[in-house]
Amino acid sequence: MAVKQLYGKLLYRADWVGYDEDLEWYPASDFKYSPYKLRDFHKAYPDLLGPPRLLDQWIKAWEDRIDDYDDLDDDRLVAKTAKRKTRKG
Repeated sequence: MAVKQLYGKLLYRADWVGYDEDLEWYPASDFKYSPYKLRDFHKAYPDLLGPPRLLDQWIKAWEDRIDDYDDLDDDRLVAKTAKRKTRKG
């Protein structure tokens, strides 16, 4: 799996089991029904872009067994909070 950002949106390349290499880039929301895969990917590679902004909501919807949460489509990444540097002394 790989991730990139294009026009403010997260895109992923997937490694499909049993298929040849797929060079297509898919929007993050295409993977909202497999949120644990995205979570695990971002835990394994914390220095890469992401995770998607609504990943926690996708996980909750999955755990709540909601059949359709297409209203949660969002391909933007989590906003990183800027760390403030303080001077000592």
